[in-house]
Amino acid sequence: MTHIEMNAPPSDYLKGDDPVKVLRAFAAVLNNSNEFESDGLGLAPGDLGGAKKMKQIGGAIIDWYESNGWIVT
Repeated sequence: MTHIEMNAPPSDYLKGDDPVKVLRAFAAVLNNSNEFESDGLGLAPGDLGGAKKMKQIGGAIIDWYESNGWIVT
């Protein structure tokens, strides 16, 4: 298992020619992942576009859950 440093830039983990496009595409990867698919996670590509640190991706996921009526503890 890879340790993810929450203050690291996403480019440390997500590779591609255009970092913004890679982040936008990652939303679909998360939506369809085993961890989130059953919950119906529905991140839009733009939800991750401004992430400068990995913890901002986690924040976008939490924001989605809370805006869809989930209680995140």
